[in-house]
Amino acid sequence: MRKPNSSEVKSGEQRSYTPPEVGGHYMELLNVEPYKSKKGAEMLKVSFDFADNDKQPQYFKEAYNNDTRANKSWSFQATKYIGIVDYSDTDKYSRGFMSFINAIEKSNTGFETNWEKDGMDFCSQFRNKKIGGVFGLVETEYNGKRSKRAELRWFCSTDKVADASIPEPKLLPVEEEKPLDDFIELNTEMSDLPFN
Repeated sequence: MRKPNSSEVKSGEQRSYTPPEVGGHYMELLNVEPYKSKKGAEMLKVSFDFADNDKQPQYFKEAYNNDTRANKSWSFQATKYIGIVDYSDTDKYSRGFMSFINAIEKSNTGFETNWEKDGMDFCSQFRNKKIGGVFGLVETEYNGKRSKRAELRWFCSTDKVADASIPEPKLLPVEEEKPLDDFIELNTEMSDLPFN
């Protein structure tokens, strides 16, 4: 490691990180837009933040505003991609998509989805609407290191938020240990030992 040229410490407050809490959250939809997966599947890209009446209000906006990096971006934890059609029957909407629509309609008194609209017009009707969401731990791996973080597991209506149970963590498969046969046998003669 290279010794610093100066013994001065860069000024500034060191911020502690508070992750999103697991369980139910009151949320607001900031943006909904059409999206295509790499395989060409029609999807919705949904961006959201925790609402003012939530236990962690404006959580993702605050994190974005406090990010000092030049290439800062909206947190992936505050974005959900929803497939529109069912993969096994493309004539039907997916369960996730219909759960999303039902949660919006139930959370916003008097709101009904306008099915006559297409593309961005269809998506724009959901902006700034209230919705609930349930966060749970999800394990990921990056550069060989595993970590767990709270992510949106599913949408729900706002009346379900307070009583939402915490989902079981979504974990990666356990890595199997290599069997002993794969290890190289060591010569254990006295001359090879590092001690007598």
